[in-house]
Amino acid sequence: MPIESIEVTKPPWIFLPLFAIENWVGISAILWISVATGAILLLVLVGLAALAWVTQGAEHIGSLFRIRA
Repeated sequence: MPIESIEVTKPPWIFLPLFAIENWVGISAILWISVATGAILLLVLVGLAALAWVTQGAEHIGSLFRIRA
């Protein structure tokens, strides 16, 4: 028989900050924080892809396999 005063279900640990922000701001915070986090991650990925596109291949490999011309 379940006890009504005890909550036994918790979200996974990765979602806990979202629920803390929801308690501070409101339910719409979950949407806005998720969108902002996704946008930041997308910007980081696009920035890393642009950096990989601009730099030479030898810089990616490192000094062990540096091509000497």
